[in-house]
Amino acid sequence: MVRQIDIARETGLSLAAVSRALNPRGKNNNLSEETRETIRKAAERMGYTGSRLEATALRRGQTPAIRVWLPPCSNPEIGGMTQGIAHEARLCGYPLTFHFYKVGQPDYLDFIFEINQRKNTGVIFYINDQLDYEYLSQGFDEYRANGGKIVLLNNKQFDLPDITLNMDEVRGGELAAQYLMEQGCDSFFCCHSERIYCRMRSEGFSGILPKESRSVNIPYEVQGLPDPAAVARVIMESEGRKKGIFFTRRHLVNTVLFELCRAGGQIGRDIIPIRFDQALSDGVPVFACPAVVHPYEETGRLALKKLYNLLNGLEEFSETQSPSIIFE
Repeated sequence: MVRQIDIARETGLSLAAVSRALNPRGKNNNLSEETRETIRKAAERMGYTGSRLEATALRRGQTPAIRVWLPPCSNPEIGGMTQGIAHEARLCGYPLTFHFYKVGQPDYLDFIFEINQRKNTGVIFYINDQLDYEYLSQGFDEYRANGGKIVLLNNKQFDLPDITLNMDEVRGGELAAQYLMEQGCDSFFCCHSERIYCRMRSEGFSGILPKESRSVNIPYEVQGLPDPAAVARVIMESEGRKKGIFFTRRHLVNTVLFELCRAGGQIGRDIIPIRFDQALSDGVPVFACPAVVHPYEETGRLALKKLYNLLNGLEEFSETQSPSIIFE
């Protein structure tokens, strides 16, 4: 699929000039007729379809723009995903509108209402486990009926027909277990929450450990409240010469490790931690340890590419992205 950046490279002109020349709604007064004609001929020769797609959208009363619904951007992983989406949209020549939802508030209802009212041509939507499936399904049905295209991110529980990019959470747990076994750990602890992605990570972790190994699942919350001291106590009072700990999310990692140090544990010697996602400070010293990370920026780029192809009438398919381990 030819993108505006490809035309810019072919003609030796700037991406901004190409975008202005090919945008049916834009003002091209600051471009010479010769420049516009050069760009248009190159676009036609290379088989560029973006401008025709936008013109068709306008005739249908649609806004030729992509709406993106994501968790708060203060999350560094979502920040990477945002960068990936924005970078690829710039190459493809599509305007973007980002909406970062507020945790615990049903503002996705407003988002779905708006995309149906404005008839945006494409949507990238990040699923979380607090959404109402019936409302989501009905809203998306109406959106598809109006010609809108959808790419879903992180859909692990809803039966929706849209192209989906998921993270392989089970594989992440397996990587953590493999790492701890390679470090010679003889007892294993999995600190987890009840979020669906944490359960999947925990299943991957325990599923690959030897059956004869000592393995303990520890919830982050004690009687519904985070209690890092209680988590540390369970670990220190358990048997094992070298204890491997897998944190299925970064929440409370540093405070738990801090409590383990206070109780006499030696991080990196008799306590070997690995966590999911990069470190954030919990108000205590940040402990350097390996982290299982998903390719968030690449996933963002891939999501935009898939939506771009769908908008241009090409077939696409769902994919699952694999994580890797980084050493901080």
